[in-house]
Amino acid sequence: MIHNKDESCHYETLYEEANGVVTRCPQCGMMQLAYGTSHYILGEWQFRKLDQKITAELHEVKEGACHDRKYFSIPVEHHVSRLFLSVNEAKELSNILQQAIWMANVNNTLKEG
Repeated sequence: MIHNKDESCHYETLYEEANGVVTRCPQCGMMQLAYGTSHYILGEWQFRKLDQKITAELHEVKEGACHDRKYFSIPVEHHVSRLFLSVNEAKELSNILQQAIWMANVNNTLKEG
């Protein structure tokens, strides 16, 4: 569980596993991503953009690339910080992001209905 200092936000967990957690505040739409030892607070559009960046990078992986070697340096939040990931880590993070986006879409649909 990710804890926040902003008492006005009440985050709901969208996805959680041993190496990653994604939460979202349904009121303001801010999302928190904890992956490995990194923790990011992003707007929903930034979160979706990060997913698109990782997906695009994974499509560029050359056949025979070492999947355990750090290969990607992906900017996060207007290039303020970067994720330095291996192919395996990028795949794992991509799965986390996509599962969280799917759950956010489900939650939005349920609230509309």
